[in-house]
Amino acid sequence: MEKRELKPLIESIYDLAGLPRDERHGIYSPHAQVKYLLKKLDKNGDKRLSKQEFIEQENWGNDERLGRFFFSYYDINNQ
Repeated sequence: MEKRELKPLIESIYDLAGLPRDERHGIYSPHAQVKYLLKKLDKNGDKRLSKQEFIEQENWGNDERLGRFFFSYYDINNQ
């Protein structure tokens, strides 16, 4: 996935989790999340995420920012 494909994915995750648009700023803006995901998960440095790079991350839950982004907000609001 390239940068241009990641932003709509992040926005969809926010929508599914019910994250209000006024809370999607700073480090949790879609743009900032794309940059962070690429920095954290793009192991070969090609500025794209392969399916393998995206799926095989063992530290998703151990990374505070990724964990909060993908899990915490959703868990809190969808119990």
